[in-house]
Amino acid sequence: MITSLYVLLQDWRESTNDRQKLQQAYVVGGVALLIIAGLIGLVDYSLGQLLLQIALIAIAIFFINAIVWALLTAFVLLPLSSQRQTTSSKQKTRTRR
Repeated sequence: MITSLYVLLQDWRESTNDRQKLQQAYVVGGVALLIIAGLIGLVDYSLGQLLLQIALIAIAIFFINAIVWALLTAFVLLPLSSQRQTTSSKQKTRTRR
């Protein structure tokens, strides 16, 4: 069981980049806090409400981070990579002449 969990975590580490890992950690943390807040809210209402607020903040951070990364990718990273490709193709044609 532990070895299969270890293999699963290694595959996850190799197949995802750091941004995806961060996003997945926010989701897992937010959902876990949401469930814990519900269970604790059955015993202590005020502590459950506090944990619920923390969980909602974590979920909000996930959505804000996702939107920022989408905008950054669309408006900065993709144009930069296309400029690099254009520049490298121009340099190749110059050296061929």
